[in-house]
Amino acid sequence: MELLKNYYSEAYIIKVSEVFTQNFAGFNTFEFQQDVYKDWESLELKARMRRLSESLYRQLPQDFTQAATILKKAQPQLRNCHKNSGMLNTFLADYVELYGLDNPELSLSLFETLTIDSTAEFAIRPFIVRYPDLAFKQMRAWSNHNDHQIRRLASEGCRPRLPWGMALTELKKDPTPIWPILEKLSTDESLYVKKSVANNLNDIAKDHPELVLNFAQKHYGKHEHTNWILKHGLRTLLKQGNSEALKLIGYSGATGVDGRIELSKDRVALKQSIQFTFHLNIAQETPLRIEYKIHYLKANGRYTHKVFMLRQKTFSQGVYRLEKAVSFADLTTRKHYKGLHKIDLIINGITIDTQSFEVV
Repeated sequence: MELLKNYYSEAYIIKVSEVFTQNFAGFNTFEFQQDVYKDWESLELKARMRRLSESLYRQLPQDFTQAATILKKAQPQLRNCHKNSGMLNTFLADYVELYGLDNPELSLSLFETLTIDSTAEFAIRPFIVRYPDLAFKQMRAWSNHNDHQIRRLASEGCRPRLPWGMALTELKKDPTPIWPILEKLSTDESLYVKKSVANNLNDIAKDHPELVLNFAQKHYGKHEHTNWILKHGLRTLLKQGNSEALKLIGYSGATGVDGRIELSKDRVALKQSIQFTFHLNIAQETPLRIEYKIHYLKANGRYTHKVFMLRQKTFSQGVYRLEKAVSFADLTTRKHYKGLHKIDLIINGITIDTQSFEVV
């Protein structure tokens, strides 16, 4: 699989050079490309994006107003220039983040343009920190925009815990400014927007679960799009077995449900897989959220855990057998260690059975 950083290819850099040459007579293609390629192979994805921004700055007018006009002209010409142009073209918004922070009104206006077919969700965050009132006024306006990409920026840009993005510490402490945006977008029909609103709610739930539960209780059941958002926005609380969240979406209690875990073996070697079979006996038709939790042994002898979804639906009366193979090959996000591990079968937030096995 090709590394994402390699999408910033020679062909892409040439295209960027051509576009800016067309829009600014003073653009020096040779100097730009020489500047971009300094230590290029050692740079990772975000560093390559930043290199493009910095190299572009050295070619455009130092006056940000003039540079902004050129960026705005270039943006539509860079659309669809690569199968991943949306990701690659974020260097345009990054330019504004770096060099437009002292000109917030113009920069926010530019973000509205640059986020189309790309995103300004990362670049807007320093503006939220420095100019919170102005930024949120603009984002509230964006939440009413007819373009779903711009509506999505209103939510995604102010996520308190956006992955790869600057953490918004004040919004972690107090998410009050975010609520009018989420209220407005809570019935949005765009999947792109719905995912963002759900992710914003999930971010907030990690610091203020009670606020998200209050929001959910206020809105759940009023609109199908809202229900979808809330089911996804409550996912951390649902994985934690929060009884209020589970009850709200219809998964409450496990009366009349018996379950047990069957292991394919008691010991599994590192890099190998183990098969888990989950046997269920359901006495009557019941909505069930069925999960399993693996307790991973860490190097220090303590445990960390991860919850995985098996099924979430209304089950008819009967006997069921669900199977899952789990690999103990190392991942970039998880290293496995030898020793005793555990697995729980969880139904509607309630642990029904636990079994132990050894990783050798």
